[in-house]
Amino acid sequence: MGVFIVVLGVLFMMSKAIAKPNTEAGDLDSIYQDIAHAHGDDWRLAKVFAMKESSENPNAENPRDPSYGLFGIQSLWLVHFRFLDNDDPELESKAKELLKNPRIATEMFFRILAYFRGRTNPQTLQNFRFPAEADIYNVGETLWSQGIRNVAYRDFINREYREITQAVDA
Repeated sequence: MGVFIVVLGVLFMMSKAIAKPNTEAGDLDSIYQDIAHAHGDDWRLAKVFAMKESSENPNAENPRDPSYGLFGIQSLWLVHFRFLDNDDPELESKAKELLKNPRIATEMFFRILAYFRGRTNPQTLQNFRFPAEADIYNVGETLWSQGIRNVAYRDFINREYREITQAVDA
């Protein structure tokens, strides 16, 4: 019986090691802080969006979009910010590889937030605000302009942002 428990323990530890992303959470927080500072932004936004989009897994992938990395970023953003060429036949594979890098993904995330903050919310006629209007990040401008919202997504981001802000400020 004792050997069985030891074997189960070893298998459990191996499964955790395999499933674990290549970056520790503390390392990610440091990356979020560095890049947020360079953008004059709040690192806690990166943390909560990464929690929602990928459970802070730099290797996350959603084949339905497709989107990649910590923030579920689509290749169109890499094209928009001139990291990649839209005519590149290897666009998706290059985007996937770039966005596995937490620094590149976090840089892209803050550029995307800056993009949306520079856009006008047609309902309020003001620029988009984060985390208050976080679901624009999830649904995108086209669906947003058609009235599509993701309230559960927005609520998660706002709730987690409040919690992490209180924890950090305490």
